[in-house]
Amino acid sequence: MSTAYMPDANHKETKLKHEAGISGATFERGNSFISAAQLMLAYLTDAQKDQINNSPKDAFPLRTLSNTQDSQKSNFELLEEYLSAIHQHWASLDSTSLEMTDLAQLERTLIEALSDNIYLEPKKSFKQIKDELDNAENHVNWKTRQLKVTTTDNDVTILRKDNPISHFTPTQTHEWLNILGTEKPKELRILYGDEKPKWFTALPEWEQNYFQKRVLAWQDQKAQPDGIQNLGDYLGPVPTTIRRYPGAPNAYVSTATLSATNEKGEVQTENFLKIRSGVIAPAKMKAKGKEGKAAKIEITKQNLEQLVVVAIQEKIKEIQRNGGDQRQAIELPILLQTLYSPPMQPPGDYNNPAVMKAFEKVREELKEPERFLAKHSIDTQGYTIKKVDLLYSNRPVNNARGLSWVGNLFSKQGRESRRTDAVLAEYVDKLDHNSQDYKIAKAALDSYQSMPYMRNTIGMIPPTKSNAIAEIAALEQIIAGKVGVRIGSCVSGKDREEMITEVAIAQQEFCLKHGKFPPPYNATSTQDKKDRQEFLENVARAYLSGHGQELAGENSKGCDGLKNIVDVLGKDVCAKVRALAPEYGIDVAKFDPIKSTQKIAGLNKLSLKKLKVSIVDFVTSVFQTNPLGKDKAVPPIAAETVSQHFAPQQSEIRQRSQSVLLPGFQQSQKEASNNPSSIKITDEVSPATKRRNSFS
Repeated sequence: MSTAYMPDANHKETKLKHEAGISGATFERGNSFISAAQLMLAYLTDAQKDQINNSPKDAFPLRTLSNTQDSQKSNFELLEEYLSAIHQHWASLDSTSLEMTDLAQLERTLIEALSDNIYLEPKKSFKQIKDELDNAENHVNWKTRQLKVTTTDNDVTILRKDNPISHFTPTQTHEWLNILGTEKPKELRILYGDEKPKWFTALPEWEQNYFQKRVLAWQDQKAQPDGIQNLGDYLGPVPTTIRRYPGAPNAYVSTATLSATNEKGEVQTENFLKIRSGVIAPAKMKAKGKEGKAAKIEITKQNLEQLVVVAIQEKIKEIQRNGGDQRQAIELPILLQTLYSPPMQPPGDYNNPAVMKAFEKVREELKEPERFLAKHSIDTQGYTIKKVDLLYSNRPVNNARGLSWVGNLFSKQGRESRRTDAVLAEYVDKLDHNSQDYKIAKAALDSYQSMPYMRNTIGMIPPTKSNAIAEIAALEQIIAGKVGVRIGSCVSGKDREEMITEVAIAQQEFCLKHGKFPPPYNATSTQDKKDRQEFLENVARAYLSGHGQELAGENSKGCDGLKNIVDVLGKDVCAKVRALAPEYGIDVAKFDPIKSTQKIAGLNKLSLKKLKVSIVDFVTSVFQTNPLGKDKAVPPIAAETVSQHFAPQQSEIRQRSQSVLLPGFQQSQKEASNNPSSIKITDEVSPATKRRNSFS
């Protein structure tokens, strides 16, 4: 667990990186992108490396750019050295003054380096190279993760834990082993021969090479005494920024233990449990034709099964802790709740149908629970699972919730959601009416059924300060957790999932103190308004703990932030966050805990529009501080040389790649070519270069 920031003893702990801010996040993101480019280079196939090295020295773009035509190093060695030089230059910058423009210049430089010097023939478009670099950056973040723990201590002490889910089912392991060639297990060779999964063959060559070597490395270490036996546990949780491979992405078992002392001095406790992930459909996987759709459904089904297995295991653990009677057969409802807005989300081809078809297939399999348990080798610890009831609901909590609410009136998602409303009520009634779980579930159900949401949903006209659908989604998670288990996702598994978790914990915190759930957003009585303010403060403090932001950084290096905060939490919670921020040592004038957090989250993947920047100053400064070809004396590279290299009319090789350059960058190149003095390294350099003062 990382150390929380405490400016002094009077401030509450927070994991928000408000001191480093956007500049610190930008620096981390830059390092991650450089590592991504180096990873791509390291896993090029032998044929790709040969093509690079066989390119004539006088025609290899990097040699022209760096004035290293006479260097004895191979083209590939120079390319490695160039990426290392970029890394050294980035490391030398003042990390306290970086801006998004600096990150855009770095990423553009890396894309141009890869485009010019790896894909010599045939060329790839700018967007293709950007997508590959973005994907490689995801692999940099794809590693094992540790349990995240955060304790907040106000009137109620809350212990939050997020335990990563990575363990593959046998089906998922077979899917991954099937990517191998001659090393493929015998049983898979009998079934599939040399055929590899289509999701795998659609990947770039370097990525296929990378994955095969990762799987082979797992097989090698598995034989060691301390070897990791499960492939998923070896790889770690799949980042949601990839969205095309087998494995439930960015998945966690999320729990919270709430405790408070009542007037009699007795400690009262309450628990919250849910399973969260990114969208279970491999959203970026193509689904062309019947075969493509079937492949997407199959991966979605595998991911859903992975979460259902964990849900069953977690519920058995809970029943054991509570001393459940093994003679009593278990009926277990599992709710798949999605927080995105169909049909617009998740973005990509055939994703919503894939989720619903996978849901139906798994629900059908669960009609025979014994077979499902045996298939996945689930140890029930002596308990008998009589029934597993897979339910579905869609609770669109973002700004498009109005349109999705209307669409759900006629969609399969909507029909299943309405069925779930009734079924959850039935399961609540089956609980022991004298139990604490029943009291909480019944109170949550009453609040859930009475929550006014129509005006808050249909187009949000007139607009409201609160998001009633977010509160309904949170209540539904609490109810599902009391009668069974809630699994589910937003698109990434880190934004809406986190904020709804914060709302749900705040609701249970209020209930623990007052024996009831907080009043709705349109409450009118004086007491209800006071109670409402207390609930909003609970949500704000859960947000300010920084637990969710730190969790987001695990998925994407440097992006310790959340998106769409105002849409999901509402303006009333955001106002509370800003008002309470100074208690956590946050200077709102320097770091707005809402806007700055969203900007940090937005560094995840820069848009093509944001990459419309000139990189002449940046590349020139790289060569000024780190000249290439150190096997001989190499004169410093002038800015004019770099400018000419990136000019549209310069080299024939460069001309072939002009179609991949963005219009804004083409224009900056043209201006620089027509007026080289405009980019001399003097007082006339760009503000970013002056600010860094890395050379003069």
